[in-house]
Amino acid sequence: MVSSAPKSSDHDVGIIMTPEEIQKVLELDTFDYSDYLIALLRLTETMVEFTTNSIIRISISEGLKTPAGKIPYSVSLLNLKLLTKLQNGFQMLDLKNDNVRRKYDGLKYNVKKVNGVVYDLSLRKLIVKDIDVV
Repeated sequence: MVSSAPKSSDHDVGIIMTPEEIQKVLELDTFDYSDYLIALLRLTETMVEFTTNSIIRISISEGLKTPAGKIPYSVSLLNLKLLTKLQNGFQMLDLKNDNVRRKYDGLKYNVKKVNGVVYDLSLRKLIVKDIDVV
């Protein structure tokens, strides 16, 4: 378990919380790890859809282009880095043959899809290379 960082206010974001703290904040009787992990894995599916749709929208719309030109396409690189961090986190877990494991297998394909988008954009020199995800 990871204990939470000290809070400076009730509106802090990005604090790592223990399951007990999440249970208390959400006012749940019980906290199911598998539901939380499956929700994270479903989020990755949404990120792939968002990345693909954003790139298509940017490509066909002149109104979304910035003076730098390449910046909007970098959403794909940012999402790839986020997906890769999630994948690295899931690799540390000992997942048995259950729903979480099957959903995790889908994460691998999602990373591969976004990686393909980033690769295509980089071949066309439409992507900014330097994006950091903390």
